Amino acid sequence: MNDVVRIGIVQSIDTQARTARVYFPDARIMSGPLKVIRTNDITAAWMPGINDAVLCLYLETFNADGFVIGGI
Repeated sequence: MNDVVRIGIVQSIDTQARTARVYFPDARIMSGPLKVIRTNDITAAWMPGINDAVLCLYLETFNADGFVIGGI
């Protein structure tokens, strides 16, 4: 379970696609577009802002999809 959960800084967002690209300073790498998890309440659908610290979760497979699961 190495690098499945990571903390990073949001560098860009795409509100239409509900994705964010995140920089992980510990590894000095930039993510691809990560899906932003939302709650069931569509009216309060959270999106991170640029420079927000976020918690990310990756599926444990090669070149896996990842998700922004919340701000920290």
